[in-house]
Formats: sequence, structure tokens, C-alpha cells
Amino acid sequence: MFKLSHIVPLAAAFAAYLVGSVPTGSGGVDPSSFGPTPEPSTTTSTTSTVTTATSSATSACGSGPAIVAITSGTPVTGYSLQGNVGTPVLTPGTHYYPYTFGSYISLQGGADNCLNTAYFNLHSNGNSYVPISWDIGRKLTLDWNGASTVIQTRNGTQWGVQSWFLTCKEQGYWAVYLQTGSDTPSGETCYLTQLQAQY
Repeated sequence: MFKLSHIVPLAAAFAAYLVGSVPTGSGGVDPSSFGPTPEPSTTTSTTSTVTTATSSATSACGSGPAIVAITSGTPVTGYSLQGNVGTPVLTPGTHYYPYTFGSYISLQGGADNCLNTAYFNLHSNGNSYVPISWDIGRKLTLDWNGASTVIQTRNGTQWGVQSWFLTCKEQGYWAVYLQTGSDTPSGETCYLTQLQAQY
């Protein structure tokens, strides 16, 4: 029979071992004892942090469809939407995420935390290319048509039925905008594409 009285001496001995093994200095822990600080290895921009994958990937938070650029003849054909917080980007490979489609589009696991839900939001900017962002916990856009596998806004909304997206090369990544007309960001290489949920 296992008794609690057997654990107490073991726990005390283990705690003493841990405390005795931590290097000390004027502030308690001497950081130099851990070696040099490594350089960060992620690529960061002012809008988002992106990790690029080149093969099929499934989210640690579950599986779902990939949102894929389906318009042939563009450099992004077959690329899929990278599920992360901030500006959505298209990257090579197929990325399967637990998306939910309805009047809103959501992604379970935003910012690599399965407890977070990120929402695919539109942000009017006065141009026909409408910025989109993945925002944790902020369901701002209820204008999507969840009944279609092609990602599109629905009739009766401020956008009307729009199923074309503009993807522009920005800081080495293909940023995604909803396209409602013919404007493009100045000085950027951009292509029109449609996006489709593929299971």
C-alpha cells in the first residue's frame, strides 16, 4: 500500500537537489552559466510572423480543410492559406486547419494555441482591395457565404457577392486581400485568384 508519508521525504530530497543545482550570483541565477543566447530563427515583419511549410501539414489543434488558391496560371496556384494571426498569406504546400465556415470564417488554434479562435475579418480601407486579418477572439465580419466551397462574401452585405482575392508579394510573402474592383497596392506584384476549401 502506498502512503502519503512515503512521498514527503522524497519530495523534500528532490526539492533540495533542484535548489542546489541552480547556479547563483548577485541576482540568484547567473545567466552566463547557461551559455550564449541564441539568435532568433523566425522571420518577423511589422504585420505578422510566418513559418513557411513546403509539404502537407495538419494543425496540432485538429484537422479540417485546406484553403487553396485555385486559379491556374498564377505563381500561387496550389498554394494554401497559412493559418496564423495577422495578415493571411499563401504559402507552398497544403495546410489543413480546423476551419469553421458560416457567416464568419474561424480557425481553431490561432497563434499556435488550441484554446484560441481566430476570425477572418475584412477591414475597409477606401480601396477596392480590402485588407483581411486573422484576429483572435474578434468576430468582426459576418459577411461570408458558408454554403460555398469557393470562399466568397454573400449577397445582401456591404461587399455583395465577391469571390476574387488579390494576392500581392509583400516582404517575401503572398499577402491576401478581398478584391472588389480593380485597385492594386502601388509598386507591388499582384495576381487575382479564387480560394477554395478543399477537404
